[in-house]
Amino acid sequence: MGRIVGEGIWREGGALQFRQASANLYWQLSDDDARFRSGLRLDATIRNGTAPDGVSLFFLSEQKWTDSFSTRAILVTSKEMGDQAANGIKLETRLRADCTDGSKRHFGIEAYDLHGTTARLAPYDRQRHQIGPYASFPVGTGWTVTPGLLLGLSQASPDMEFRLFFSRRLDQ
Repeated sequence: MGRIVGEGIWREGGALQFRQASANLYWQLSDDDARFRSGLRLDATIRNGTAPDGVSLFFLSEQKWTDSFSTRAILVTSKEMGDQAANGIKLETRLRADCTDGSKRHFGIEAYDLHGTTARLAPYDRQRHQIGPYASFPVGTGWTVTPGLLLGLSQASPDMEFRLFFSRRLDQ
């Protein structure tokens, strides 16, 4: 499976600005109906301005504990390219606990942790650690909206980050 993602930024009084675009390829390494599933994801990202481009490899694992509860863990390794690229390989972890009510609605908590690079792992307060709730639910045919709120746990993290994703299945 693959996808293409575009990202922009809008500030009050300004125009929408292109920020980055990425192409993602997914490989599922287990059966669809397995209780424990794993996979790989390869991303290539092009950024606007002086920010470095990059390539990332994601190692994903998901455990379905019951029909309504699952957990997911992701290890992300990223290599930046370009004049402003960081030395080493960036390391990131993501965790999620997800509940569903039997429909296509999901609720849960997720954590995002940016640890630094293999060239220089940062102390905890200079790493970015965030945790918070999210919800995901269908809106119309093939569309899903996912709002979430992340709260900073370390000094390097923003105090609060609101996230809002819209996605559309193209096979419907």
